[in-house]
Parts: sequence; C-alpha cells; structure tokens
Amino acid sequence: MNIRIANFVLFLNMLICATCSADSHLVIMSGQSNMGRMDPSISLKPIVREALAGDEVEFIKMAWGGRSIDKWYPNGALYDKLMEGVQKTMKNKSFDTVSFVWMQGEADTQKTSTAETYKANLTGLINTVKSDLKRDDLHVVIGRLNDARESDPVRAPDWLKVKKAQVEFADEYKSGAWINTDDCNVDTGVHNTDDGYKKMGIRFGSAIVKLIKGDSPVIDEDAFSAHAPDGKDTYTASLDGKGGNKKKDKKKGKKKAKKK
Repeated sequence: MNIRIANFVLFLNMLICATCSADSHLVIMSGQSNMGRMDPSISLKPIVREALAGDEVEFIKMAWGGRSIDKWYPNGALYDKLMEGVQKTMKNKSFDTVSFVWMQGEADTQKTSTAETYKANLTGLINTVKSDLKRDDLHVVIGRLNDARESDPVRAPDWLKVKKAQVEFADEYKSGAWINTDDCNVDTGVHNTDDGYKKMGIRFGSAIVKLIKGDSPVIDEDAFSAHAPDGKDTYTASLDGKGGNKKKDKKKGKKKAKKK
C-alpha cells in the first residue's frame, strides 16, 4: 500500500512539474488586406505550435483592407476594435510572451504626408499596445511591403519610404524583426498569391519563434506542405463588418446570381 501511495505521489509531482513547465503565448495579428487574406492556419500557426510544442498558444487576427495606419494610431477606431478582440481572447489570462504581427502600409504610400509620418505612427501604435497590455517585453514582427509599386515612377518614392520606415523601426526595436515579402506577389500586384501567403506565414511564424526561443526553425518554403484551414480565420475589411470576409462575399455573389 505504501509503495502504491509513493508511486501515486510521484505521479502527481511529475504531473504538476509538467504543467508548471508549460508556458503560454499570445500572438496578435493585424493590418491591411495582405494580413487579412493570409490564413494563419496554413503555415504560421503550425510552425509556431510545432516549435512551442507543449506550450499553450493563442492566436487572434483582425485586419481591415484599404486603411492607413492612422486608423489604428492616433485616431484609434480600428485599434479599439482590435483591442476588444484581444481582450476577449485573453479572458484575463496571463501570458508568458505576447507577439504583435503587423502587415500594413500600402494605403500610407498614396500620400507623401502619410508616408513621411509612417514611422512615427508605427512607433506610437506599438507603444500604445505595450502600454494597454502592460507588456514592455512585447515582441514585434513587421511584414515589409512587397515590391508592387516600385516600378511606378509616381508611387515608388512614397512606397519605398514606408518600406524603409518599417525596416528601421524593426531594426531599432529591442525585440523586433521584419520579414521580406517582395517575392510573395506577382509583378505589380499589391495582393500576394496563395503561395505568397503561405511563404508569408512561414516567415512570420519563424520570426515569432526566433524572438521567443532565440533561434528559428529551418524550413524549406517550397517543400513546406500547406496545412488545411482550421476554419477559425476571419477577415473584416470594413469597420461595420459588411465586407471583406471572402467566404461571405462568395455566398452573397451566388445568391445574387440566382435571382437574376
């Protein structure tokens, strides 16, 4: 009997130790349409979960197409919506790490004034996230704009200003990183291809893991097999939620076609 009790106590201690050793992580994703169109369950989530096996990882993504950064900071309408979603996901939980993944900036290249203030607004946005979540140790991964407008003599100067600002911010930020998306689109297309979104997710996932663990997984992007969508991804292109969800838009299109 004593041996059984001793074994049972040992088992409980092992169970408690295993639970205590598990960390919890929160990954927040936001930005414009290229963030919205990327389903993180295809590559980002699997890479992070595999690298952090045994840990608890929560993900939230809220993106709105065609918006400049001032809709998050300093005006804040989209920021408020994002934080509402983040708080629902957190559910008063305490996380060991929080990572903020940002893919945005195309709209800010349309005016020289917004391109020139991009870095200041990005800095203000990240500082606000850190303050509101009380996370001075916030990890930040920036998706640098692709090369869509670099051959346009009118748009290129401001496009490159935003790209430069994104890299400078990530390089200067203590726990920051940026990923290249130049090869994720085709020619002058602002939106990426399906394969491009898979690559983008791989790079985001690898960057998140590196910031958390200190090293990133070695992944062959071309050989990586895209995972099936988990059905949890949403994309709200408008603040009122009336557009941008690809599945809903397709269904609406079919209904209209039948009426005709």
